[in-house]
Amino acid sequence: MYLYGEKGRGILKKRNLAIGVAAGVAAASVVGASLIIYKKLSKKKKTIDKLDSGTITKVISMNYPTYESLEEVVKESKIAIKGEIVDKFVKEIQVGAYGNGEAISHLYTVSKVKVLKSLKGSLNEEEMVYVKQLGDGSRVIANNFDSEDYFKIGEQYYMFLDSNEKDSEVMPYSCLNPQQGALKIEDNKIIGIDIHTLKRKFYNEVSAEEFEEEVKKYV
Repeated sequence: MYLYGEKGRGILKKRNLAIGVAAGVAAASVVGASLIIYKKLSKKKKTIDKLDSGTITKVISMNYPTYESLEEVVKESKIAIKGEIVDKFVKEIQVGAYGNGEAISHLYTVSKVKVLKSLKGSLNEEEMVYVKQLGDGSRVIANNFDSEDYFKIGEQYYMFLDSNEKDSEVMPYSCLNPQQGALKIEDNKIIGIDIHTLKRKFYNEVSAEEFEEEVKKYV
């Protein structure tokens, strides 16, 4: 189609302008899309790099048993002690195997515990025992676990342990569960725990002596 005269040239200019704008928009869209794809790929690469460097946090889901009373906790535990944390380290421990023989291993925080008092079981005072907690609190964490739940050197705890292992250094013992199986002692008291259920009870305090007397009822 041909257009003549000034009017025709004006229309042609407008069409050329429209085509130029459309082409520019299309080119910008392609560039924009390319930038988005590049950013996504770069982000993905950074994530992979982080994963490769071990900075990604892995969450392990575990189902822990819960108990309705102190009596249940005492009776279910093989060992009950008052202990002090003297050392700790992170270690990968094999805890089982899949059907094809592949090892099941997890990262654990292992604490060396000095027995201050034996409430149940065959451990003696001054004896050392090793207790493991799933994860290291940074690279690997377990559900229902807070960083404050990991034992700290110098602190004391009442621990209710479940293990048939003879050597806790080779295979560290485990608490019955993260909340009821390990109770922190502060100023010779247990704070924020109901003595009868071992469940959270804010502003509640129980003296160490009272707690130990209660435990003795069920041993």
